[in-house]
Amino acid sequence: MLISNTGFTQDGLAAFGKAPTSIICMDGLDLFDTLTRQLSLTEVISRKARRAVETGGPFVRVRDLFPG
Repeated sequence: MLISNTGFTQDGLAAFGKAPTSIICMDGLDLFDTLTRQLSLTEVISRKARRAVETGGPFVRVRDLFPG
């Protein structure tokens, strides 16, 4: 997992998506949402990993994984 407080550029996300190893990205807003909504970090990582496998993209927002 790669955590960035300031987020990711589109070029960076594209490069991570092509990496030979699996990378899951989380930014500061994701951490904020996880903590303030009292979400399980294990569940957040699990859902991010599943979405990465499904889409080939390393980053999806916590807000998109846990709507509402």
